[in-house]
Amino acid sequence: TDTLIKAQLLDPATFVFLRDELDPSGRRVIEFRAQLEQDEPLAHVIAGVWSESGAVIGLSLSADDAAWDEVAPLYPVVLDTFTLHDLSELRRQTSLLYEHPSGAFTTTIPATWGIISEEADAVLFGDKNGYAQYMISISSYDHRPSQAMLSAALRDALGDLPQQPEYVELANETISDFEHMIRFETLSGDGFYRTELRAFSAGNLLFMTSFNAPPHDWDLYQPDYDMMRNNLHPLAPPPPDEDEQDADPTIGIYTEDVMFYRAGGGALWISAPIRNNRTRNLNHITAAVQLLDDDGRLIAAESWKMPQRILAAGAVTYLTQRISPDVADLDRVDSVRVTIVNARDTDKQAPPAWGYEGGDALMNERQHVILRVRMRNTASYSRRRIVAVALLYNSQGKAIFARSETITLPRPVAPGKTAELTIKVWGPLPEVASFDVIGEEAR
Repeated sequence: TDTLIKAQLLDPATFVFLRDELDPSGRRVIEFRAQLEQDEPLAHVIAGVWSESGAVIGLSLSADDAAWDEVAPLYPVVLDTFTLHDLSELRRQTSLLYEHPSGAFTTTIPATWGIISEEADAVLFGDKNGYAQYMISISSYDHRPSQAMLSAALRDALGDLPQQPEYVELANETISDFEHMIRFETLSGDGFYRTELRAFSAGNLLFMTSFNAPPHDWDLYQPDYDMMRNNLHPLAPPPPDEDEQDADPTIGIYTEDVMFYRAGGGALWISAPIRNNRTRNLNHITAAVQLLDDDGRLIAAESWKMPQRILAAGAVTYLTQRISPDVADLDRVDSVRVTIVNARDTDKQAPPAWGYEGGDALMNERQHVILRVRMRNTASYSRRRIVAVALLYNSQGKAIFARSETITLPRPVAPGKTAELTIKVWGPLPEVASFDVIGEEAR
């Protein structure tokens, strides 16, 4: 189109526009005669423009108008022999790995993008043409951010835009329990822009991403956006330094993936992994389990004390809590927050875990899941008490619940010997496709 405009301006008297049409494949074909440069003979030009694999492609042929009849048959040959190679592979080969200075995440950016600004909790990338931008920001909490917190983060990012007359919402989706997305268009100082906002949680971090580009260029930049979004990987946070751990016995302990469901009889069952990201072993961990409504208001709270003897540095334990319907109106519960309120460092080593030898599961007539499993005592001494944790997964391999139960066995189990356990998980549950069991020594 630049050549077309230039030819029209150079010599309007000799310019002849011949056609502008779409062929059956969706290719736009433009043909004209014009003087392309001063003091040169009249030229004949034909050009095809189309979109393929996220790229805009232009293929043109030009020659002196007097020789056009001889040159024109070459154009369909050029079109037929044109082959576009795998652009996604090319982008991958020419992309750049980026790690945020905080160490919280990495991503991959196309070679044609660069860093506009970088802060302690955010980074802004832009393409070389200045038409598209991609922003990532992080916020840290002492617990896994809830769905309500993700929704609130999106509302805060939007501000008063939804009240503006030019605002048009295109999509508003809950991608999963831990990711929400809003896509919209609005008028800015540079014209109309389309923006996609995403909020998701990973561990104790809340991530916000924002991608924006002009609507007519959205498809052009979509592959770049997909690359950056699909390659955004949260990293495990580094342990707090020793002074921080001395000052705060709970720093570096956080919850992940809080799960809950309503069982028969109206009780609410809650579970969450608790990770020790300190450099020290822990005991006496206490957590506050808070029930919140859809406005984030507190409905009720209970406490949980770790039944395991010791949680080693870098290890994970599992909270399970049953909330009775007598505590509160559990139908109002929209989210659950688990916050660590106390813990103690210990120099003692974690006892050996019990070994899972195998077992089976069945669902009874009340839709309770009954697990019958064999656990082996791997310690060098006899044991009679075990904290057994049944990890339940759906058909996609996603954890749907962790049922922790302290069991006193009928008799001590000698080193190397096995014990048979029955673990009951109250139903009804979401789909259960597989399970695993871990065993730890009880206090």
